[in-house]
Amino acid sequence: ERVSHILDRWDFYKPVGWHEMAPIVDGPYSIDVYFSCLDSTQRQLGERVGYANMVEEHDFLVYHLGSGPKFVKHAFERSCALAYPPDEESLALERAHQEGEYSTPRSSTSRRKYLGLRQTQQDRLFDEKAGPSLCLKH
Repeated sequence: ERVSHILDRWDFYKPVGWHEMAPIVDGPYSIDVYFSCLDSTQRQLGERVGYANMVEEHDFLVYHLGSGPKFVKHAFERSCALAYPPDEESLALERAHQEGEYSTPRSSTSRRKYLGLRQTQQDRLFDEKAGPSLCLKH
């Protein structure tokens, strides 16, 4: 199965007669455009083939290398965000943190513990599913 998503944006283009091989890009904007397309295609593919969780349904995930391995890591984080949406408790913790409402050490500790666990799980999944495709020449 395949899906695609195209955005009509002035990014990653070459004007007629452009003097270089490289296209014109706008770093942060280009990344936003790429991630927007990635999110959309993952949703579309999940709907088309009936995947509830794209990360769990595949043994490996391969991403465009973009600007380097860190770019791939961020793309994988986007996939995880779609595959594992936060529950109400974690959303409440995040809102409280953003609004500066942590008044006890316990709530701050709970937030750190939750985020640390989530990051640990995500790192393990990355090493298992996306890491093998990152064969970089030294």
